[in-house]
Amino acid sequence: MNEGYEKRYYNIIKDHKVLGMTAFHSDPSSKTEPRVMLRHFSMMEQEYQSELLPDIIAVILDNIWKLVYCTSVKLELLFVADSNGKWKANDEIRKALLEAGFKLA
Repeated sequence: MNEGYEKRYYNIIKDHKVLGMTAFHSDPSSKTEPRVMLRHFSMMEQEYQSELLPDIIAVILDNIWKLVYCTSVKLELLFVADSNGKWKANDEIRKALLEAGFKLA
């Protein structure tokens, strides 16, 4: 993320309350369309994750569309090994991203 291209770090705020933080930048690897790479988002209140995730993702996307000229948003999703050694993403995060319109592999 420190390659010299336009990187942005923001608090995620809704109704004057800080919900979390996000980091994104213009994606220089996209040669055909202006695209943003969503590198990170985190939450302040982990115990309210399922309630807040849709709002957090909506605030992030709303700000990206307002602040950066782009036609798509790409993200890096963290996968962790479960107790059986199978790699997977957090189910609540996957669900919220799918509901927000992301296509996940």
